Amino acid sequence: MFFLMTHQYLQQMHLSAWYILSLWCIILAKMCGIVWFKTSIHFYEMKQEISHAIYATPLQSETWNLTLKKVRMSLQETVHYQLDSPEADEEWALLYPGEGIVYLQDDHKPFTISLFHQLQCLDIVRKEIIHGYHMSAAVPSDLVQHCINHLRQMILCRSDVYLSPVVAIPTPKAQSLDTYECNDWHEVFRAVQKNQETYIT
Repeated sequence: MFFLMTHQYLQQMHLSAWYILSLWCIILAKMCGIVWFKTSIHFYEMKQEISHAIYATPLQSETWNLTLKKVRMSLQETVHYQLDSPEADEEWALLYPGEGIVYLQDDHKPFTISLFHQLQCLDIVRKEIIHGYHMSAAVPSDLVQHCINHLRQMILCRSDVYLSPVVAIPTPKAQSLDTYECNDWHEVFRAVQKNQETYIT
C-alpha cells in the first residue's frame, strides 16, 4: 500500500512538473510575442517617420556657389558637334574642358559639375555609336549604360515643362522653340577656366 501511494505521489509530482514547465513555456512564448509585436510596431513607426522626412524635406545637394544670370539661346541646327567628322572629337572635348573638373574647399577637393558630366556622357555615347558602326557585334560598355541612365535621370530631375508645338504632317513631330531661356553657361566656362588655371600647375 505504501509503495502504491508513493508511486501515485511521484506520478502526480511528475505531471505537476510538466504542467508547470508547459505553463511557463506558454507564458514565455506570449511575452516574446508581445515584445516582438511592440518592437515591430516601433520600427514600423520609425520607418514611417523616416520615409515622411525623406519625402517631406527637400534634399540639399551641394552646388558650386556661382551666380548665373539668365540668357536666351537661339535654337537652330548647326554643322558643329557632328556625330563623326574630322573636327568632332575636338569640338566635343571642348565642351568639358579639363574633364570638367574643378577644385574646391580648403583641401582643393576635385568635383565635376553636373553640366560637364552630362556633356561628357553625350560624348561617350557618341563615340560608342561610332565604334558600333565599325564593329557591328560590339556590346555596349558599362560606361555607356551608366551615361544613358545618368542622362535619363537628369532629364527627369530637371522636369522641363517648356511647351513645344507639334506638327502632324506627315507624322507627329515636336518643333523646337526659336529661343530658350537658360542659365548663362558662358559664366560657368569662365569660372571653370579660372579655377583650373589656379589649381592645375
